Amino acid sequence: MADLVITTADLELASSRSRPSTVQAGEAIEAGDLVYRDTTTGKYMLASASSEATAAIEGIAVSSASVDGYFSMLSSTSLILGATVVAGTPYFLSTNGGKIAPFADLSSGDYVSLLGFASSTTEIQLDILATGISI
Repeated sequence: MADLVITTADLELASSRSRPSTVQAGEAIEAGDLVYRDTTTGKYMLASASSEATAAIEGIAVSSASVDGYFSMLSSTSLILGATVVAGTPYFLSTNGGKIAPFADLSSGDYVSLLGFASSTTEIQLDILATGISI
């Protein structure tokens, strides 16, 4: 399989109770990207399963930002991705910066960070868990 292809125009909060945070980007961020907080700058960067530090995902961008700009990030609740997912399936951080992948796409040396579980064919219930565990 491959990383999910998210149609940013279709990305939306699944609940009116969702409360995104406004955070600062340390690099260009697109809606639908998974992000982590850089401990040196305090800014949010594209997460990647390739190292323990960059696999510490804190949320998913629900808006876009350029370098040093601000974007909205969601860390809990449900999110309609604008991508096709399989209900009941867990989805994880990919080694490709900010992208989402099924577990089968991870390989030896990758760090396991759970985004959440698909609750329908278009929606993911966020249940973020950056394990710090390498495969």
